[in-house]
Amino acid sequence: MWELPGGGLDWGASPQEDLPREIREEMGLVVTSVAANPSYFITDQTLNRKVWFVNVLYETTLENLNFTPSDECINIQFVNKDDLQNIKAFPSVEKLAEMFQSENHSK
Repeated sequence: MWELPGGGLDWGASPQEDLPREIREEMGLVVTSVAANPSYFITDQTLNRKVWFVNVLYETTLENLNFTPSDECINIQFVNKDDLQNIKAFPSVEKLAEMFQSENHSK
């Protein structure tokens, strides 16, 4: 299933310090900047509905898109709302598609 990239931050680390590490570990991509404030908050339950979680999404800038697969991420894909009809994605991806406003982001 398709999921948003990311992971847990190390205790005491800020998103600006730790998101570049998470993205590098999972996708081999180099982050050049992380926004000062989050763009989206998504809350939901795991697929088995036993645990609640939150996704806090920050806009990031990448050096390039030279993706390297890992145990945590075997492929990347950019999608829009219409693409979700044809792929199997976690509910958090669908929620982001509903909330997403392109005019609020860098071009």
